[in-house]
Amino acid sequence: MPDGAGHRPPRHGAHVPGLGELGVTAERVYAWGQRMESLYIASNPFHNATHALDTLQATAWLVSRKETSAWIQPDDVLALLFAAVIHDAG
Repeated sequence: MPDGAGHRPPRHGAHVPGLGELGVTAERVYAWGQRMESLYIASNPFHNATHALDTLQATAWLVSRKETSAWIQPDDVLALLFAAVIHDAG
């Protein structure tokens, strides 16, 4: 389902192991991401939504590495991704 701007949640992309086990769907992540984006101050030259997305991508890469995924639990992954997005919100 498109959002107000006509964007659709992604149907593919980086796979983070274990999120499906926690009932996290792409649509749910997309809607939450839009809400989190609205909490960042766009005029902030560094701690803005782009920085949050950069941090999220780096964290997702880290937790999806074979060396990390061997010992990290799905709820840890979710907590880390959550923290990456919200760490500078507001």
